[in-house]
Amino acid sequence: MRHLFLLFLFLLAPLAPLYSAQEPFYADYIARLRSDAEKGDAHDQYILGTHHHDGHGVAQDYVEARKWYLKAAEQGSALAPYSLGNLYENGQGVAQDYVEARKWYLKAAEQGSALAQFILGSLLHQGQGVAQDYVEAGKWYRKAAEQGYAEAQFNLGLLYDQGQGVPQDYTMAYVWFNIAASQGEAEQRKEARDAAAAKLDATSLAEAQKLSKEYFKRYVEPFH
Repeated sequence: MRHLFLLFLFLLAPLAPLYSAQEPFYADYIARLRSDAEKGDAHDQYILGTHHHDGHGVAQDYVEARKWYLKAAEQGSALAPYSLGNLYENGQGVAQDYVEARKWYLKAAEQGSALAQFILGSLLHQGQGVAQDYVEAGKWYRKAAEQGYAEAQFNLGLLYDQGQGVPQDYTMAYVWFNIAASQGEAEQRKEARDAAAAKLDATSLAEAQKLSKEYFKRYVEPFH
C-alpha cells in the first residue's frame, strides 16, 4: 500500500547513505543488521523485515519479511504489527486473510498508530473481510483524526454526513471536511465541505466555521 511505502521512506531516510547500492560497505551493513536481528534486537528485526519487504540490499522476499516482522512484534515492536497487517491484507508472503490483517492492525491501532487506526476504520467501514460496523469504524477514524490524520478526518466527515454509526450532523461533517481540506488534496475535500455547508442555515454555518478553527488548532497544528 501507498502508506507502507511512505512509512518505509520515513524510517529509512536518515540512513539513506548506508542504503546506496553503490557503497562498498552496503553488504557489510546488511550482514551486521542480520547478526543483530538474530541476536534478538527487535528494532533491527523490524528493519531487516523492511529490507526483505522492499528488496533493499537483499532479494525481495515477503515470506522472509513476515518472519522478521513477527519476531519484532513478539518483542513489542510498535511498528511491526502494522506491517504484518499489511502483508495479510495484500496477500504478500501469506494467503490473503482480512481476519488476520484486522488482528494485527488492531494491535498496532491499540498501540497508537494513527495509520493503523485509519486502515482498521476503513476495513470496518467497507466491511472488507470483516463485518461492516459503522460505529467501530467511527471510533477508529476519530482516534486517527484526533492525531491529525487527514484521511481519517475526511472519512469521519463522511460518516457524519451520511449518519452512519453517528447521528447525522452536517455541522460536524463540515468541520471534519474543512480541517481535512486544510491538509492537502483539497479539491475533493472542499467539494464535500461546501456540499455540507449548503445543508446548513447561516447560524449553523457560522457555528461550524468557528468550531473548525478550534479543531484546526487541536487536531492539525500540533502535528505539523
